[in-house]
Amino acid sequence: MAFVSAEMTNVIKDFDTYEFDECLGCETGVDYIGAHLDECGKYNKFCCTRAAETERTNLNNQKMKPTLQV
Repeated sequence: MAFVSAEMTNVIKDFDTYEFDECLGCETGVDYIGAHLDECGKYNKFCCTRAAETERTNLNNQKMKPTLQV
């Protein structure tokens, strides 16, 4: 088992919670879907893949649908 110092652990935690201003998958040209997803499993909000745009459109449509009250 490798030893990781407390300082290095804090650096890793800070990196994990840092929000990037671009989609790392798109910026690096990676085809693997995991590079385009955030920690919640949704596409990064800056992702420009067709699947990400479809997901955003579907979410926006769901928010705009009026709910029926009985």
